[in-house]
Order: sequence, then structure tokens, then C-alpha cells
Amino acid sequence: VEDIYYPWGNIKNKKRYYINICWKLWWQTWTISFSFKEDYEMTEITIKPKIKLKYRIDMSFLSKIQDYKSIKEILATKISYGNKLVGISSLFKITGSNMSKVVIKSADTSMDNIGKGLVNIDMTVYGNVGFSFGGNMISGKLTLYGNCLDYAASGISGGKLFIYGNTGNYFAGKPNSSNEGVLDGFIYIK
Repeated sequence: VEDIYYPWGNIKNKKRYYINICWKLWWQTWTISFSFKEDYEMTEITIKPKIKLKYRIDMSFLSKIQDYKSIKEILATKISYGNKLVGISSLFKITGSNMSKVVIKSADTSMDNIGKGLVNIDMTVYGNVGFSFGGNMISGKLTLYGNCLDYAASGISGGKLFIYGNTGNYFAGKPNSSNEGVLDGFIYIK
């Protein structure tokens, strides 16, 4: 077993294995060597808008991303956009394979409910986001590098929420569905 070194420096569980198969007959011995690479690395799910968004989008489908079996299944899902149901593939470019780690790049204030009801997912968002960021979050980690609109962290009952930017009105306030704002969890705003 040997490590494979790449010029850019990422090794992350990549190994090359060698198998030698030997067999012997009374008159001759043969040996055949095989090598194969085993790759355990799973890349984070990366989501980036394909278009400039004109209408508000409910992004709460991302909180249930672990229920999907593949990226193709996510891309085939339809969500409301304006007055139509459209495939996620027409709005976002999604790559990666690790359903427990999600990165949203170039977020927009039209994206509402990011992290709503989040359970055991590590989600990082770059850019400004819309309403109810981290609302009703249960567990996991939600990090925002940007600003968010009203009702951020409303109804949070667990997990870790980091906001490196400003929040709108009613931060950690009670959501429409209950009379309690923050039940439990960790919130950090810088």
C-alpha cells in the first residue's frame, strides 16, 4: 500500500493497492500484478444559481437533502418559482456527493428558508440570503458569510448557527407556527 501524492497536495484517503497473484505448476511459476486505487473522498454538495433570480424561492428542500439518493434525483425535483413549478436543474448547478455537507455559493436575498428544519447537516452559505435563515433548525451547523433578512433563527431548537454579517428584524423571534423563539442551540453573530 502506498499513498498517492498529487502536485496540488490533496491526499485525503487516496491509496493505491497492489495485488500479486502467484500460481505454480511443476514446470513453471507465473506471477501477475494488479494495482487499483481506492478513493473514499466524498466532495461536498456545492450549489450555485445558474440565473439571476427574479422571484422568491423556498430553499427548505436543502434541509432534507440527505433523503435524496443522488444528485440526479435532487436536480429532477420541482420547486415553485414565480407562478410555475420548475426543475431545480434549471435554476441551480449542483455538484458533489457528500449529502451531509452543503455549500451554497453566490446566494441571493430571493432565497428564503435556507436551513429551515435543518437536521445533522453542515451547511455553509456565501452571499446575502432572504427570510427565515435557520428557522426551526433542529441540529447541525449553519454558517452564513453575508447578511440575512427578517426572522433569522426563529424557532431554533438545537444546532449551531453562525452569521458573519447583519440580521434583519425579529432575529430569534417566534415563528408563525409556535409561541417560542429560541428553545436551545448556539447562535453566534459577528
